Amino acid sequence: SYYGEIISEYGLKEAIQDKVLCPYDYFPIPCKMNDEEADKYEDLSVKIAKLEAIKESGNTINEDALMHLYLKRSRILGSLASKLIKLESIIVEKGRQTHTLFYCGEGGIEGLDDNDEKNIDDVTKILHKCGWRTSKFTSEQSLSMRKKIMVTFKNGEIDALVSKRVLDEGIDVPACSQAYIMASTRNERQYIQRRGRVLRHSPNKQKAVIYDFVSIPPSHRTQACFLSLIQQEQHRIKEFSSLSLNKLKLDIDNETR
Repeated sequence: SYYGEIISEYGLKEAIQDKVLCPYDYFPIPCKMNDEEADKYEDLSVKIAKLEAIKESGNTINEDALMHLYLKRSRILGSLASKLIKLESIIVEKGRQTHTLFYCGEGGIEGLDDNDEKNIDDVTKILHKCGWRTSKFTSEQSLSMRKKIMVTFKNGEIDALVSKRVLDEGIDVPACSQAYIMASTRNERQYIQRRGRVLRHSPNKQKAVIYDFVSIPPSHRTQACFLSLIQQEQHRIKEFSSLSLNKLKLDIDNETR
């Protein structure tokens, strides 16, 4: 409000058109919840809705408790069993590749519980089984350690960084040519940053490739929380695909489903 109205905007579309950022292919990977995951998601959504209703009425709530519920629900989406199955299938099909990022954390407060890095460990096991050379990249590591890891990544000494939210801001990895987004984020700023992280120009880099693992509830679950989830996932898919090189093919695929 101090600076007044926005006088100029420069988005990803303009940056790609001006060749400030490189073009990209986008592949949404639908990953269905099983019934147990859906039950947990619904239970947490009910608790969140109750606290939000109390808050909306003007009464005081425990904000930390509400945040805890949101993070637990996000973790369910980030660690769906079907996501790991789909990931392994793609990795086996594509073979080992270099300069790849894997986003495993949903963002928010790290260190919330003992399973904070379980998803990273699960992804790393799949990659190691398929012969990939990887390194974790998390805020728990020292700055000097992260700098060393980044050098080995740029040099191709390791194939992939398996990360939580530490890669969302302030980390420049132009050599990266692929990103696997395992954790579905609803934060628009966050997923713009994640997309932009892989679109930096680098020598011999013609385009980037983004695999977005999309959370899909079971077809028989029609509660409001699942309808909201579908809408939010569809919004991100539309946003990502709108600027992609393979947009036309994605549109055709959607029309035939």
